Amino acid sequence: MGQYVVERGQRFVAIKPFASRYEWAVHILPLRQQSDFLDASQDDFADLAQVLQRTMARLDAVMGGAQ
Repeated sequence: MGQYVVERGQRFVAIKPFASRYEWAVHILPLRQQSDFLDASQDDFADLAQVLQRTMARLDAVMGGAQ
């Protein structure tokens, strides 16, 4: 994975912004342009859920489960 890529799925990617305001900021972005989120398919939502779950697991591991 790239230097700022936290996690990548087939349809979404989670990245750490280069100059983020917060230390643990992560952006999850679609890999394909779509004009309306309501047009997303079940496969899109499944991939988004997987990327989000893996990203949160990575953050939890790095932060040691801190709240």
